[in-house]
Amino acid sequence: MHGKKSPSINHHDLNKWPELATLIRESRTAILGVQETHLDESHVDSLRDMYRNSLIIHNSADPDRPTRSAGVAFVVSKAMVNTGAITTHVIVPGRALAMVIKWREGQSLTLLNVYAPNDPGEHPPFWEAIAEEWNRLGLAKPDFVLGDHNIVEDALDRAPVRFDDERAVEALRELRETFDIQDTWRQTHPNTKLYTHRQPNQRMEYMHARLDRIYVARLKAKYVFEWGIIHTGLSDHAMISVRYTPEDAPEIGPGRWTLPLFLLNDPEVIGPAVGLGMTLQDKISTIQEEGNDANREIQTLWSDFKKKIINIARERSKLSKGKMKARILKLR
Repeated sequence: MHGKKSPSINHHDLNKWPELATLIRESRTAILGVQETHLDESHVDSLRDMYRNSLIIHNSADPDRPTRSAGVAFVVSKAMVNTGAITTHVIVPGRALAMVIKWREGQSLTLLNVYAPNDPGEHPPFWEAIAEEWNRLGLAKPDFVLGDHNIVEDALDRAPVRFDDERAVEALRELRETFDIQDTWRQTHPNTKLYTHRQPNQRMEYMHARLDRIYVARLKAKYVFEWGIIHTGLSDHAMISVRYTPEDAPEIGPGRWTLPLFLLNDPEVIGPAVGLGMTLQDKISTIQEEGNDANREIQTLWSDFKKKIINIARERSKLSKGKMKARILKLR
């Protein structure tokens, strides 16, 4: 996120967060990992109070310069996640934060949010420190490792193409093997060039890199889908996203059809509906008077009535939308 201030609104210490909260709501993001938060405890307390009805914020600050350097956070939507079943663990202060969410029926989901050092020489001790602290805490292997890794494993992930520091890359790969996680996006798109960050060099030529990645546990890889990348304007890094559905998640169908609201006052729909309703009412009254298996017959008539209303509304909706499109094209 590269600090707290946004160029699009006035320069208050926390003025990026309204835009971030809007992004989470509109994109229906359940869990967001943020790097370079630059938040101290007073800032975090203010944000928690500001978004107490919508977001849960867990932050790990740089212990030496909390408002100037590093900082990683998980931002969780209360509308999407059971936020009462979350625990966090600081793995490397300001650089690596773990979060465990209790799933239903005793299951859990473990995530690690990282902001790796800029200096490749600092990478081997950084990734080693994560493995050591993870082992000391006795945490389960992470299901997702996400964040700004500040190196790439594949030369294809840089433009101009080049290999990163060998010792730094090897240290990251050793951690990946320990955690049994993989770059699922790259495996799905082996030849695709996609970059999340760009930076000018001394000749003011832009260099591009896919520094921001989401690694997925091998056993969970087949349950992720809809990879995305969004240039939000909140950072010089793009936001990457992925959807995850557990193996035993309930199947959700297309839902029930509903009458478009703009047809509620349309006489071409309401008139026939009233007529059909009066006819239905007369038939029901006759059936009740006769009393022969009335309930079953009434249910059949009611079902037929609904189908007729739906057909009328759908046909009218198609016609109305066509007219609206014609008007819009005429105004252009």
